[in-house]
Amino acid sequence: MRMHNKKFLVGLIGADIQMSKSPALHETEGRRQG
Repeated sequence: MRMHNKKFLVGLIGADIQMSKSPALHETEGRRQG
């Protein structure tokens, strides 16, 4: 398998996003994926 060293910055925009659990879930998975 070929590995690539590309990085992406992603974010969520919108009202009430601070109350969402999704950002924490995505950040945790992102750390696991490297």
